[in-house]
Amino acid sequence: MPSTSIKHISLSKLNEEIHKRVMRIPSFWVVAEISSIKLDRKGNAYLDLVETNQQQLRIAQARATIWQKEFAVIHHEFQETTGRSLSEGLKILFHATVRFHAQYGLSLSIDDIHASFTLGEIHKEKAWVIQQLKEKGEYPLNKQKVLTEVPQRIAVISSKEAQGYYDFMSQIEHSGFHFDCQLFAAEVQGKHAGQALRKQLIGVWKAMQEGETFDAVVMIRGGGSKTDLSAFDELMVAQAVARFPIPVLSGIGHTNDLSVVDEVSFQNCDTPTGVAKFLIDRALQFQTTIEHLFESILVQSKNLLTTEKQNTKQLPNKIRALTDLFTNKEANQLHQLRYRLDQQAHHFIVNETAWLVHSKQMLSNTTQLTAKSRVDLAFLIKQVQSSTKQTLQQGGFETNKLKASLKSQLQIQSTLLTAEQRRLADISRDIRKNIVQITLQEKQTLSFFQQKLQYLDPKHLLKKGFVMVEQDGKIIKSSDDIVIGKEITSIFADGKVSSKVIKKT
Repeated sequence: MPSTSIKHISLSKLNEEIHKRVMRIPSFWVVAEISSIKLDRKGNAYLDLVETNQQQLRIAQARATIWQKEFAVIHHEFQETTGRSLSEGLKILFHATVRFHAQYGLSLSIDDIHASFTLGEIHKEKAWVIQQLKEKGEYPLNKQKVLTEVPQRIAVISSKEAQGYYDFMSQIEHSGFHFDCQLFAAEVQGKHAGQALRKQLIGVWKAMQEGETFDAVVMIRGGGSKTDLSAFDELMVAQAVARFPIPVLSGIGHTNDLSVVDEVSFQNCDTPTGVAKFLIDRALQFQTTIEHLFESILVQSKNLLTTEKQNTKQLPNKIRALTDLFTNKEANQLHQLRYRLDQQAHHFIVNETAWLVHSKQMLSNTTQLTAKSRVDLAFLIKQVQSSTKQTLQQGGFETNKLKASLKSQLQIQSTLLTAEQRRLADISRDIRKNIVQITLQEKQTLSFFQQKLQYLDPKHLLKKGFVMVEQDGKIIKSSDDIVIGKEITSIFADGKVSSKVIKKT
């Protein structure tokens, strides 16, 4: 146990000495990161400040206080300059005086914060995030998505209690259009807001994988701090938005400076109400287009009906004109067919007569040739008999040689006779065959012309529904030929009808 004779002081005395020496320390401009910040009922702010190295390890920390009187001014100027609230994670340049309390120990009393320094740090951080997105090719991805013409199935990422969410839903519900909005609740400000936003984006993606269908994702905030937007500048949140497979619409509610999420989203709006208006305007534009199309179709339909009515009134005259044209055309064709039939029949008779004369001449020539062969054979026989008789009378000639010569001559004449008979038989057979074929072809031709004549027969046209009108025994081809007051006869396929003409229209 130490002796009481050793020189010593009490703890309170020590703290008094420390306090005296601390009071002689001048004030400093210091850079540190806010680890936490809390406000008491009186409006005093209590901060925990830290400094980290490149490995994100803490190498220093201190407590600090901003008293209510200074905090109101400092915080207002900070918000005006940076667009942010003093919050966790911000790096600040502050002017502070070292204070020591006998009971609470060492602390810093902050009387000013250089907001422009923090703004520069924020811009540096945003620029770095945007550079990372561009280097990886992620920056334009969501803007390249295609938004359906009328997006109605919406995934909403917002705080359930946020005023901005209620403003958005109120606009949607009172729009007069049907929207199917599904909320994915998440913190939109605070230390863990970035993680919460990314988690709900993943939640929407998983719902889509399980069969849910969404046209777009809406990210909105509102009702809390108007300047706490740091979560929407975080790299992991911006990457999730940029990579998302369907369009993302942002309504973060900040007009002075765009967040990174605003920059990479398909469409950014100033407020949640602005996002609702964007969706409603697309539906309204589509409805207007459909209404214009309907009106155009209605006008065109009316015009078409008017035209068709006019055409219908002119139809009887057109039918009469076409009927006259058709009748005249068919009559001309019938006349031409009759002429051609007469010509072909005449040619056929002439050709067949010539062919028969030729065939008769060939038969006559063959008969004459056969008769001549018989005369030549008789003459030869007489010569042979005379020669034989002379030889027998003279004697000394060779009887066998004479017989052989006679036999040879007989064989030659017999062969010639047989050949002529065969040729005659072939000619007769060809004549009969050609006569049969030509007769069959001409029967078919005559049958075709008979069918054509039957088709062109006015009775056939009447059976199709046409009517032939006569007046005074003459066929009427135009209404101009009808004499008012006289009877006309309408000839149908199954009979005639007589009527008296009162007037023409």
